Amino acid sequence: MKVLVVNDDSIHHENLELLVHELKKYYKEILVVAPETEQSAVSHKINIREEIVLKEYPDKFPGIKAYSINSTPADCVKFAKLALNYDFDICF
Repeated sequence: MKVLVVNDDSIHHENLELLVHELKKYYKEILVVAPETEQSAVSHKINIREEIVLKEYPDKFPGIKAYSINSTPADCVKFAKLALNYDFDICF
């Protein structure tokens, strides 16, 4: 089962690390795409005017690909599916 992990607190938030650590116990294929900065209360907002910049974090979660984008949680899901071609089964 392929898992996508997204949050609204940013790629840097400690709770994201805790969630990924727990998910690693149950799932083998995990991708993290989170906002570069905190995006609380805008989870359904999408970006239609500005360029989306992808940043890779190769050492953030050992053995797991992790990226941030300069946009919202909804855009993280869209970006994982459409730009990274990650056909996930479940999103946390």
